[in-house]
Amino acid sequence: MRAVPLHTLDLIAERDTSVRVAVRTGIDGTATQELALGRYVARSAQTVSLNDTVYRWDVPVEVSAAGARLVLTNANATAVAAPKKAIARQVAPEREVFEQVKRGVFRVEAGLGHGSGFLAAIPGIAEGLVITNDHVVANATTASIYVDSITRVAAVVVARDREADLAILRLPPGRCTSCPHLRLATPTTNDPLVVAGERVFAIGFPLNQEMTLTTGITSSVRDGAIISDVNINHGNSGGPMLSLAGEVVGVNAFGDFTSQGGPGISGAIAITRLRPLLEKLPAALASTATPSDRLLPTMPQQPYTTAQMMTIVDTATFRAYRKLFDASSSKFQVDLATPILYRVSQRAVETDVSRDRKKREARGNVAQDEQYSELKQNHDWEQYVGDANAPVITIAITPKIGETFLSGLGRGLLAASGSYATGTATMKFSGDVRGARFYRNGIEVEPIRGGHGAQVMRVQNAWVSMKDVADWGYYVLPPETFAPDSATGAPARVKVVIQDLKNPTTLSWTEIDGAASARLWNDFGPYFAANPGRTPWRAANAGLRSPKFEMRCEPTTGQCTLLNER
Repeated sequence: MRAVPLHTLDLIAERDTSVRVAVRTGIDGTATQELALGRYVARSAQTVSLNDTVYRWDVPVEVSAAGARLVLTNANATAVAAPKKAIARQVAPEREVFEQVKRGVFRVEAGLGHGSGFLAAIPGIAEGLVITNDHVVANATTASIYVDSITRVAAVVVARDREADLAILRLPPGRCTSCPHLRLATPTTNDPLVVAGERVFAIGFPLNQEMTLTTGITSSVRDGAIISDVNINHGNSGGPMLSLAGEVVGVNAFGDFTSQGGPGISGAIAITRLRPLLEKLPAALASTATPSDRLLPTMPQQPYTTAQMMTIVDTATFRAYRKLFDASSSKFQVDLATPILYRVSQRAVETDVSRDRKKREARGNVAQDEQYSELKQNHDWEQYVGDANAPVITIAITPKIGETFLSGLGRGLLAASGSYATGTATMKFSGDVRGARFYRNGIEVEPIRGGHGAQVMRVQNAWVSMKDVADWGYYVLPPETFAPDSATGAPARVKVVIQDLKNPTTLSWTEIDGAASARLWNDFGPYFAANPGRTPWRAANAGLRSPKFEMRCEPTTGQCTLLNER
C-alpha cells in the first residue's frame, strides 16, 4: 500500500448537493475534516496514477455522532485507464548511412528507360564517375543524370562490361563537387564482401518513385552476385547495395520473381566484378569526350491536380481535339496527348460503352454518386504512381503498316484474272523511328525525356503475313512548347521531324499549328493560373499565323480562340 499525498477530494452532501467541502491529504496521505452529521459522497477532484494505472474515487461515507473513517484503496477505486506510455521513435540503423550517402545516388535516364546510379570513390581519379548497370544505358553512348530533383545534366558512357552488366558514366567537370563519393568495399580473405544473414540496403529510383530506401538481409552469396530479400523493382537497377559500414557491396540489377505469388528474391552484382572496368578506366577516360555542362529540361515539380483539370474536362468534348489527329505523316502515326485529353478520352469511352447502363440507372433512380463513371477513378495520388497528372505533352510516333509493292501487285493480278484466290497480303512497317526533333517557330525544343524502342510483329495466317521489327518513339515536351507568340498572340507552329532508319537520307515531318496548337496550349490554362510562379517559356522567334485559321491568343493569359476556319 502506498499513501497518496496532496490528493483533493470533494465531500458532497447527499441531501443537498450544493453543500461541498474540499479535503486535501497531507504529505503523509491522510486528512481530518469536521462535517455535519449525514451521508456524503467522497469524489476525487483529479485522477491518480499508481502502478501504471489511473484511478479515481467516488465512494459513499456516513458521518455519525461517533464520527467516520474513510480509507481509499484500489479496492474501492475506479480504474479509469492505463496512462499512455511515450514510445520512442524506432529508426533502423540504415538511416544514418542513408543520410550520409543519399546525395551521391542519382536517377539515370537513357532513351525510353531509366534506372539508378551512384557516384563512386575511385582511387587516383578525382572527377565524377557514376556506376550503373549496362542495361540501364542499353545501346546508348550518352545518358542524362538527375543530380538532384531539379538539375539534370548530360553524361557519357566511359566504359561498359555487357557480360557483367556494369557501366561507368562521366559527369560534366565540376558538376556535383559537394556530393559524397560512395566507398567501394574491398573484401579480403579474413573479411568477405558480405555474409548470409548480414543486413544490407538499397537506394534507388524504382518505378515512378523518387529516391527510396529499402532494407533486408543477405539470403545467399553467389559467385559474383548477392541474393537478398531487399525489395527492388524496375528503376532500382544500377543503384548501390550497401552494408551498415556504408560501403557499396553490390550494384542492384535483377529480381527473381514468380507468377504464383510471393515477393520474389532480389539480386545485386557483387562490386568485385567492377575491377576489370576500373583497370581499363584511365585509357577509357583519355579516349572519351567530356560532356558539356549544360542544364537539360526536367519534369515539372508541381502536379496538375484533378480539381484543376476538371474545370476543362467537365466541358470539353473529344471532337474539340479533332485537329490533333491530322498531324500524322505518310509513314508515321503521330499521337499527341495532354492530361486533359487523356481524361476527355476516358469520358468518350465511358459514353460509348455505357449508353444502355445510363438508361438502366435512370429507370432505377440510381443516385449520381453511385452511377458508373470512369472519371470517378481519377485521384490526386496518381501523381505518385505515374505521369497521368504531369503537366506535359506526350508525343507517340508509331510506324504505319502497309502492304509491300510486290504483294499488292501479285494480289492485284490475281483479282484481274478473275481468280477466287486473293492471295496472302505481305505487310511491313512503313517506317522505323531512329530519332525525332522538335521545332517551335523554327527554334529547336529539347524534350524532357524520350527515345525509341523496338516493336516486333509476327503474324502468319491465310490472309496476312507480317514478320518485321521497327522502332517506335515516345517523347515528353513541356507545355510551353505550344505557348502563343507573346507579341502577336499567334499560335505556335511546332514541327515534328522524324529520322527514319528505312530512309536515312530523307526526313519525315509533320506540323502542329492553328487550332491544334491552340487546343494543346489551352489545356494547361488552369495549371498556370494555379502556379503563377512558373512563368511560361516564350520562344524568341515568333511564328507566323497559320494560313488555314484565323486565331487570336491573348499575350497576357495565353488563351487562344479560333475566330474563323477557312
